[in-house]
Amino acid sequence: MASFGTQLAAIYKRTNLVNNRNPIVFRGRFASAVMLGLISGLVWFQISDDPFNTRGTQDRLAALFFLCMNQFQQSFNPVIITFPLERAIFLREQNSGLYGVYAYYIARIFPETLMAIFFPCILTPITYFLVGLSTTQVSSFFINLLFCIMVSLCGNAMAILLGCLTSDVKVASGLAPLFFLPLLMCSGFYSNIASLPLYTRWVNYIDPFGYAFNAVLHNEFDDKYTLMDPLRVVNPPTGIWDSLLYLFIIILFFRMLGLLALRLSITKVQN
Repeated sequence: MASFGTQLAAIYKRTNLVNNRNPIVFRGRFASAVMLGLISGLVWFQISDDPFNTRGTQDRLAALFFLCMNQFQQSFNPVIITFPLERAIFLREQNSGLYGVYAYYIARIFPETLMAIFFPCILTPITYFLVGLSTTQVSSFFINLLFCIMVSLCGNAMAILLGCLTSDVKVASGLAPLFFLPLLMCSGFYSNIASLPLYTRWVNYIDPFGYAFNAVLHNEFDDKYTLMDPLRVVNPPTGIWDSLLYLFIIILFFRMLGLLALRLSITKVQN
């Protein structure tokens, strides 16, 4: 078997060749990011900034949460279709001794990570400025963009984990709602976190929607007076920078789980 560096370079090169031969996938994701940015921006176009307009505040909350959720879905959905298909090829080639699991995993997740960073940089500015989110500080936009990227990376990591568990796209697609719907329900937008039953509280610790939503809420409303104070109503349990740390831990956690699942699938095939 070749050295780790050689394996890494060969797999990464092959991944790029496959992507270059099928540019419609990238173009489709790019068009989707632009269109969804425009659609969501036009739905919540220039939301009222009047502190006494409670409907405007509610709309602003909805736009912030949708922005986080959309970034997750944009990163999650494409991978959930492609990765299970490639898993079967990987198992066959790895069983033949062409390369190791670590080289394959790192080389495969690297381009996916770049895409998970790139597309939020397209979608977020379109939505952010069309909606009229906070521009009181220059940093407000960049903090919002940072958390859109982080929740996108979380979606990518979770989708890769699911793709490592099965080679059947139908099974992966069927399991997908079990991954993200409980996270949505416990994020603090649909139900206040303090109102959740105790036996569901553990979900909050691995909930990227919750951490991202907490952060963008603080980013949007910390220095803004509104009659309906969202920070009091939602009562986000984490601030901006601790949310960033927790999201980073979640990304690492699901990356490691994906690697473990891929490793276990090799052991199962060999046995």
